[in-house]
Amino acid sequence: MAYRRTILDRVVAERQTLFHDARAIAERVPETCSGFVVAAPVVGVSGEVVAVVYGSRFDHENNNRRGIRPLEAQFTQAVAETVSAGLSRLERESEVIRLKSRLELAFSPSVVRELEQNPNLLEGDQREVTILFCDLRGFTPLSERLSPRESYALIGRRHGSPHPRGHEHRGAC
Repeated sequence: MAYRRTILDRVVAERQTLFHDARAIAERVPETCSGFVVAAPVVGVSGEVVAVVYGSRFDHENNNRRGIRPLEAQFTQAVAETVSAGLSRLERESEVIRLKSRLELAFSPSVVRELEQNPNLLEGDQREVTILFCDLRGFTPLSERLSPRESYALIGRRHGSPHPRGHEHRGAC
């Protein structure tokens, strides 16, 4: 079965379902025409047509229907809209996962949970805080002897273990 490029181009340009309506073609289409199609756009997150659900009907000995009935076209359109909704949901879920991964690199798990529950926290808040800056004694000469992976692991061990009193006050490294 070959796709009709002109149909695909029209669906993309018009962004709507097209079909050979069985009722409209009853008198106009010659009996020698044996192929009828329905095509519905799959719309991506940013509104562009990213795919087309395409169906066809050809005359053969067990099927002498001509054209596509409106219910068949509506079904094809429903399938395309379901795929569009699925793509949109996947994109939103992927964005949430990407954002959470970035947050987890910079914040403690408790802060990430708090940000998930209240994204407005990123707009800023005025409160009294205590900040402790520390240095690993001898880290510079040590890091010159370690591989990047070993340096990262060492910092990670120190970074992930604040004093228990810090945890009591929702502190983070």
